Amino acid sequence: MYRVINNLELFEIESIKIKDVKEALKMIKENNKKLSKSNLNDFILLSIVKRLNCPFITYDEDLKKIAKKYNIKILEL
Repeated sequence: MYRVINNLELFEIESIKIKDVKEALKMIKENNKKLSKSNLNDFILLSIVKRLNCPFITYDEDLKKIAKKYNIKILEL
């Protein structure tokens, strides 16, 4: 935990853009998922990392499969 907190300066906060929400809704539909707050949150995260071309970290196996479908790199912990 100390290492993560000590390296917070390596992280940058990214704003959610309207195109991220639109992309998330599209991804939800493409993956036959129910529109819910939880799914919207997950898919907005996926759309942001896709837009920024950065890796995605999750323990959710279903999200990992979906991320790979969109060529989003997964960081395994």
